[in-house]
Amino acid sequence: MLRTQPSITLIQGSADSWESQGAYIDEAAKTLWINNGYSGHPRYVEAVARRWPDWQTHSQVEGLARQIELSGREAPPFMTPDDQAIEELINELVSERSVDPMSLYRALTRDGEQVTVGEGFFKSDSPPLSPDDCRELLRKIFRESSVDDSTNRQS
Repeated sequence: MLRTQPSITLIQGSADSWESQGAYIDEAAKTLWINNGYSGHPRYVEAVARRWPDWQTHSQVEGLARQIELSGREAPPFMTPDDQAIEELINELVSERSVDPMSLYRALTRDGEQVTVGEGFFKSDSPPLSPDDCRELLRKIFRESSVDDSTNRQS
């Protein structure tokens, strides 16, 4: 049973971050492991258990790494160094493919739906940033953000 897997501390996110919230569902063992800001509270676990009759319901507070371990996998292959993750995200954001705002708007309103878009939705940057300038700006933003996150985690 997965509960007998050894527990090791790998990464931990802040209480409100995506990597510290979620659930691991072991369908074969009919076991549910929940993890979020309330999962350690007995009343929360009991409330979830009532909605999953005939299942074992547990809580854990060790985040995404623990969910991976519960599935019988090793977490390190799923862990990415910050610099690598930032570069992968920048490559995705600065890719050559782009969204045509007018085509998107037509697709969203095709069935007569009312859609409100923000001011500037149809405008392009003026002057547009070159891909290299955009990459550099995004690197700066993400690095500053990751420094802020690590400072907040240590507090």
